[in-house]
Amino acid sequence: MELVRRKAYDADDLETARIRTLTARERETIQAVTREAAAPGKVIARHMCISDHTLRNHLSSIYSKLGLNNRLDLYAFATRHRLDRPDAGGAY
Repeated sequence: MELVRRKAYDADDLETARIRTLTARERETIQAVTREAAAPGKVIARHMCISDHTLRNHLSSIYSKLGLNNRLDLYAFATRHRLDRPDAGGAY
């Protein structure tokens, strides 16, 4: 049982370390994407006052840092780790 607990703790540490690598703008992007989960990228980009291309660049960087593949994975990860909340900036 101790091995299971230790493995879960190690996984949490890895995810925490990954979250710490996010920039403030990437955290803002995560909040915008989770807030408007069903919206197309162009709409989210417009609300963030950035181009669609810049949004894609931010998302690619976020996916790489967090080990994710797409917006659905990002949504699940963000809600699980409370990155979808404006006060999440100092959580990690």
